[in-house]
Amino acid sequence: MKTKVKGYITGLLCVLFLVSPLFSQGKKRITFGFYSGWSFGTSYAFRWHVRPYSDRYGIQYHLGGYIQFDLCPHFGLQFDANYQRGKYEWTFDHPSFPPDFGEEGFDFVSLTIKGLYSFKKWGKFQLYFAGGGGLSNGQFESFDGVYFNLTAGPGIKIFLGGPDSGPALNLGSSFVFLLDPEEYDTFTASYLRVFGGIEF
Repeated sequence: MKTKVKGYITGLLCVLFLVSPLFSQGKKRITFGFYSGWSFGTSYAFRWHVRPYSDRYGIQYHLGGYIQFDLCPHFGLQFDANYQRGKYEWTFDHPSFPPDFGEEGFDFVSLTIKGLYSFKKWGKFQLYFAGGGGLSNGQFESFDGVYFNLTAGPGIKIFLGGPDSGPALNLGSSFVFLLDPEEYDTFTASYLRVFGGIEF
């Protein structure tokens, strides 16, 4: 998985290098951000599956980074890379067999292109809403290989140096929907991602 993560990050940087000349003229601004946080499952895929052999894929912390192109004061385009960590747990309790239980880690990565709308600034504060889609890769529950992701959510930026300059704290959340269409069935899952980070 570490090799796949490096591959995705390298691919994202290559794409950003190729498209950056499109945004290099005028007053358009490029910013970089890093963030971390915790995720909460909201669908069946991340809940306990209760039966004699019970198991659960619980998602935990996540790490990410992005590059944002501000096309104008209110609209921007964001390229985001995210690493999601989770824990698979299982228990087996049956009167005819010895009990069994355990846990192991799992993870998946996501590359997403988002459109971002920034509301009017209020002093050092600025609300925004971001949404978009992309591709994810990683094995858990019924998901395997490459599948689609859709995400949307609000956030707030708190500028540390001033209303228009310096680094900014970035706090927000996003709802993520995963879609894996197969030949005979389509698998879906969703979760809420809460994050905090810094933008330069």
